[in-house]
Amino acid sequence: MQDTFCLINPLRPGKKLLVLDLDYTLFDMKGTSEDWKVLKRPFTHRFLTRMYAHYELVVWSQTSWRWLEVKLTELGILTHPSYKVAFVMDKTSMFSITAPDERAGNGATRKHHVKCLDLIWRRFPQWSAKNTIHIDDLGRNFALNPQSGLKISAYKNSDVTRATDRELPLLARYLADIALLEDFSKLDHGKWKKHVDTLPPEQ
Repeated sequence: MQDTFCLINPLRPGKKLLVLDLDYTLFDMKGTSEDWKVLKRPFTHRFLTRMYAHYELVVWSQTSWRWLEVKLTELGILTHPSYKVAFVMDKTSMFSITAPDERAGNGATRKHHVKCLDLIWRRFPQWSAKNTIHIDDLGRNFALNPQSGLKISAYKNSDVTRATDRELPLLARYLADIALLEDFSKLDHGKWKKHVDTLPPEQ
């Protein structure tokens, strides 16, 4: 496990933290298209631009740095003029835990990798459960920091689903609204879409 951070861009004082998964969250890693615009989730750049006003952006992916850099470069996420990624973490910053296997039942367990936000919080004490949100399509990645995790639908079969996928615009409304709060730790992010339904229409 690696516990080092290389800042790509300077941190901005007072910004909350948004930790983003990549595969199936912003990118269809098994899509059949050779066009990166299809593999990239619809509204990705618009979403990240809006979030950059409130949050420092961090990408944490369960893949090797070599392929992670390729994906982020091809997707244009590291070079976009309207937002900047603070730093990137790969699978070397994850570690495995043993947890109940609900699919197998009968008390069975299995090992899986998790993303521990405490690694970031220890290095950057300005962030904690009070001002951090972790976005992922796999709920098991929240095992050690469940109060900070927000699960979204996986972006798969992009050739077909890209025409109707509106997950990121909805998520942007939620994250922009709660960014005004001082403490995220009491929120139930599992109800984020219901929260969006209560918001007035955007102009």
